[in-house]
Order: sequence, then structure tokens, then C-alpha cells
Amino acid sequence: MFRFLRFEIGGGSTLVWTLIFLSPYLNVEALARVDAVKVLAFVFGSVSVAIPLGNVIHQASDSLLSPYASRRLLFWPRAVLAYLKSELGPTAASFRDQTFQAILVFSKARNRVTKNAISNTTLDKCSQVSESQTDFKADILREEIANRYSYYYARVENGAVAPILGWLFCVPGLKLFESTIYILQRPTFPVWWLVTAATIAGILILWRVPQLFRELDDLEVALVSLQRDCWPRMGLNGLD
Repeated sequence: MFRFLRFEIGGGSTLVWTLIFLSPYLNVEALARVDAVKVLAFVFGSVSVAIPLGNVIHQASDSLLSPYASRRLLFWPRAVLAYLKSELGPTAASFRDQTFQAILVFSKARNRVTKNAISNTTLDKCSQVSESQTDFKADILREEIANRYSYYYARVENGAVAPILGWLFCVPGLKLFESTIYILQRPTFPVWWLVTAATIAGILILWRVPQLFRELDDLEVALVSLQRDCWPRMGLNGLD
């Protein structure tokens, strides 16, 4: 659900930032006299715009700032690709796609449950284990990886893309409404205050992105290494 709602959150966040950047020029007294019908129309109109806008933002961030690239955010090397190249050796050249999606997808698709028997003596020493065996489920790794990709998109779209687009959208917004009573000719406070606040908010939101990358690197390497024996072999005609 969260991975779906991030689209709408990105679009709604952009509209909120647009309103924030417009706020120095808004005539609050005139806006306070607007009737409820117009307010509701504005709210529903914003919601209808936020949905497609959120999808456009996600497509743009996925294309330009994709966390699946060999270098995340254009500078962070993706550890799992280096690991795969070192493991494959000369065979790596047989893969047409140098992001090795064939191996990564196989690793995600493989449903494996590893069971390790535990002796009675071990049970006596480890009171937290209540059964005679433990189950390792790879789907938990997959879920955690997917969650961190969702966190990444939410942070990038709301901490970087939305404020930038909000700033860009406020310019035509001022031009569109400058002849009405709702827009002032002079700002009520310096606009650079808002730019500074947006920069600080963006830094705080994006602060954890490097940590997400480190977690993704470890989890992805763990998943593909777990599935080492099921990696597809590449021949001249594709999968063998």
C-alpha cells in the first residue's frame, strides 16, 4: 500500500511546496473571504492533479535517479554488481545486461526455505529457541529490500524533486493570478527564507539515503550469495 501511495504523496508534496513558495505573495484577507464551494473545488482539483503528477514525478525520478543503476544517484557504486562480477569472472562478459538483472531476478524469484536441525544440547544452552529446528526464509530478505527501495523513492521525491518542482511551478502560478485580488505585488516577507527552509528540510529528509544504500548493498549481496547455485548460466543464445 505504501509503495502505491508514494506516487500520490509525491504529487501532493509538490503542490504543497508550490503553495508554500507562493505564500509571500498571497493576499490572506482576500483568501479568507472565499466561499466554501470554491475551497472545496480547489481541494478536489488538487487531489485530481496530485495523482497523475505523482506518477510523472515517480517516472522522472526512476529514470534519472534510479537506485537500480550501477551507480546510485550517479556516484554510489552498487555493491551487488561488483560482487557478481568478481564471482562470475570472465563469464560476466556473456551477460548482455551489465546490471545482471537475470541473476538478481532469479534470486528474487527462487523460493527457498533452509532448515537447520538443532541438537538437544544446543537447545539447553539457547532458551530462546522453542522448536527442534529453525527456518530461514529468503522472502524476508526480498521484502526488506523492496521496503528500502520504497523508502528511497519517498525520500528523494519528497525531499528533492517536490521542492524543486514546487519552486518552478510557483512562477507560472504568480503570472496566472497576478491580475487578481489574491496575489500581492510585493512579498510580505523575503522569499529566500522559504528557500533556506526548503533546503534544510530537503537535507533532513535525504539524510538517511546513504544509510539506505549501505543496507541495500548488504541485503542484495546476501540474497544473491544465498542463491548462488541457481544463478542462470549465459550462453551465446541466452539462458542455457
